[in-house]
Formats: sequence, structure tokens, C-alpha cells
Amino acid sequence: MATLEDVASAAGVAVTTVSRALRNDATLKITPETRKRIFSAAEQVGYEQKRQKTLQARKNIVIVHKDTHFDNQMDNAYYFSMRTGQENACMERGLGYRYVPQSMLRHQAEACDGAVIMGNFSREEVEAIAKAVKTPRLVFTGLMNFYPERMDWVTYDVYGAVELMVRCLADQGVGTVVYFGGDETPDILPRYSKRQVFLSLAGESGLVCRESVYGAHGAENGCRMMFKWLDKGEKLPDAFAASNDPIAIGMLKALAQRGIRVPEDVSVISINGDSPGEFMNPPLTTVDVLTKQLGAETIYTLLDQMETGRAYYKKIEFAPRLLKRGSVK
Repeated sequence: MATLEDVASAAGVAVTTVSRALRNDATLKITPETRKRIFSAAEQVGYEQKRQKTLQARKNIVIVHKDTHFDNQMDNAYYFSMRTGQENACMERGLGYRYVPQSMLRHQAEACDGAVIMGNFSREEVEAIAKAVKTPRLVFTGLMNFYPERMDWVTYDVYGAVELMVRCLADQGVGTVVYFGGDETPDILPRYSKRQVFLSLAGESGLVCRESVYGAHGAENGCRMMFKWLDKGEKLPDAFAASNDPIAIGMLKALAQRGIRVPEDVSVISINGDSPGEFMNPPLTTVDVLTKQLGAETIYTLLDQMETGRAYYKKIEFAPRLLKRGSVK
């Protein structure tokens, strides 16, 4: 019968690495290519039987999301990208998983080993979800975690993301800006509110924020809000800033239909890093918050919590990066 040493020899790695990989050790840091090579080697040398025992004992998790998160890819590219990262991580680590819309939680009867709460839910919604999933092993991913003492938190640096956006505009000599934002989570603290952080940083950077426009999320609503603003007949600012890419994409459509050139007449910038923005005309300048990596990290963090049984919780915050494209001068 094949041994761990046989697998290690075939894969070209250490025996301890093989052992930890086959056990889906959450603390093992190896590339997906190395992990794939180890499992392929196990099959080649006849170690499949032990591998199957590992898979049969695999953990199962639930990922709870808002009902609208996967309605369409334009408005929800953020969550589609995050889901790709989650699914890849689950398959890589041999985890069973299922996605459950918030409204279907009442039918959640199967026991699970852990759960991810994905989205900007209100305090009351998070509390209800935590009760419904019936597991103490929880990871929250969103702008603000109302219960950091009860669950891990995977997010991105909101302040840093807005700071990159403001700095990009200031560096381009922008003097005036109008901010477009989507409705925010009730009771969100100022440091996690993109709108409030933007207003604060804009003033510190010498930008004059002439107006803030708010409405529902999504490209269609971004387009509608822009048309409504343009219909007032006010002088164009130097730039429009949007709280996320779908709103900005809708704004670009409205500007194009009114014959307003971007970036010649006005610049447009947003936050998310969604893939559709790259293919707009002009390509959208945005702050990338690394959604695919965020998704994968929710799984790694939950698995670590389940494997170690730790009695403390942690916050993991990703550093965003600016994607300078054609919508800013």
C-alpha cells in the first residue's frame, strides 16, 4: 500500500506538507498548484483510499447572502467575484458548501460546521442570521461588523479606499466634485461610511464637494440619479465620484447620452474594481478592493476558526489599490 513518503516523492515536497495538505490543514500555506500536484500524486501512487476518508469527513459550511446578490452580474460583480474566490477556496480545501439567500433561512434545517454572512446587513439582520444558521463558528464580510466579539471579520480598508480615490482626484488638479452614493447600512459608524469618509477627506485635500447625491444601488439607479442631477442645469464639476462601480457605470451611460465627454468635460471615479468597468467607454478609473481574494479569505478564516477551536475573533482587512484608467484625466 502506498505511503505518505511515496506521495511526497512523487509530488516533490516534504512528507509533512503532504500530510497537512491531505488533511486540509487551514494553516498550511502552499500554492494551489502545489496542492493540486499533491492530490494528483496521491492518486497516481494509490493513496486514493486514505484521501477518500479525508473527504468523507469534510466539513460543511453555509454562506448566507442577500436575495438580490446574484440577480445580475452588472450590479453584483462584487459578489460574483467574491463567490468565485469562496468556491475556489472550498474546492481547494475539500469543504462542502451551499449558498442560502436570506429569505430562505427559515428552511435551513441541515446542521453545518460554520457559516459566512456575506453582505452589508443591518444589526438586526445579522442577529437573525446568526440564530438561524445554528453554529457558533461565524465569519462576517461587509463594511461594518456589529458583533466583532462573536464572529471573525473579513473586509477591506474603507478609509484607505476612499483616500486613494480622493488623492487621485487631487493629484489631477480637480477643484470641484459631486459625490454619488448608494443607500448605506443603518447605524453604520462614520469610519465605515464611504460617504462620510469622502466628505471628510475631500475637505482636507482641498477638494470642494459641491453636492452629495444618494439613492438606490445599481447601474440603472446610477443612470437615473445622473439624469436627475443634469436636469437641474447646473455647471458641471471637475469630477464625479461614485461609491461603487455599478453606480458609476450608470452615470457614464447618462453622461454619454447627454453628449458629455469623459474625461474631457468631467472625470469619473469610483470604488470596487469590478470587471465590467474595464470595458466601459472610457474604461472606468476605480479603487480595486480585491473581491476575489476577500472571498477566499472568508473561507480560510472560517476553516481556521473551526480547526483550531480558538476562543477569540479577529479582523482581516485588505489594502485596496488604485486602477487608473481612462475616465480620469
